[in-house]
Amino acid sequence: MDGIAGGVCQISSTLFAAAFFAGLDVLEAEVHSMPSHYIGLGLDATVVWPKVTMKLRNPYDFPVVLHYEVNSGRVRAEILGARRLYKIGFERRIIRDRAFKEEVRTDDKMKLGERKVEQRGQRGYTVRRRRIFFDKEGNEVRSQYWTVVYPPTTMIVTIGTKKTEDATEVPEPKPLNPMPDPATFHRIIQ
Repeated sequence: MDGIAGGVCQISSTLFAAAFFAGLDVLEAEVHSMPSHYIGLGLDATVVWPKVTMKLRNPYDFPVVLHYEVNSGRVRAEILGARRLYKIGFERRIIRDRAFKEEVRTDDKMKLGERKVEQRGQRGYTVRRRRIFFDKEGNEVRSQYWTVVYPPTTMIVTIGTKKTEDATEVPEPKPLNPMPDPATFHRIIQ
C-alpha cells in the first residue's frame, strides 16, 4: 500500500504536534523506534494498527476541527476552535543516550574492501518532554511531563570480499558517518 509523504506516521506525527500545541489531552501516544527526519525529536507519534494507536481528547467546552493539508510530500495539520485559551510551550531535554552497535556483513559479489552502509547508526535517547501552558499575560499556568525512549539503531555495513586482479589488498576504510545527534535541549513556544 502506498503512503502519502512519509506515510501514516508522518500524518500521525503532524497531528500529534498540532494537538500538543493546541493543548488537547494526550491519552495515548508512542514515539517512533528512532528519531524521524521530518519532525523534531519528542514531537512524533507512531501508529501501527491495531496495536499502537494515538488517542486525543478535546478538554475544552467548545468543539475543535482538525484540518489537514497534504501537498508534495509536506503535511500541515491545524486544530481550529472558538478561541485560544493558552499559549503552549514544548521543551525537550535528552537525559540519557546510548551508543549504537555496528553489524558487519560480507558480500562475495562486492570488490574486496568495498563498503556499503545499509543502515546508518543512531544513538538511542531517553527524552524528558514538557508541555507548558501560559496564560494571556505569559505566566506559566501548568506543566505536563512525559519521558519517552528511542532505542539505538544498529549501524549495518556490508563489506566486499570478492578478490579481483586489481584488488588483492584491503584498502584503508573511510570513516562511516552515523546519524547526527540532536541538540540536548530544545524549546518552542506557540
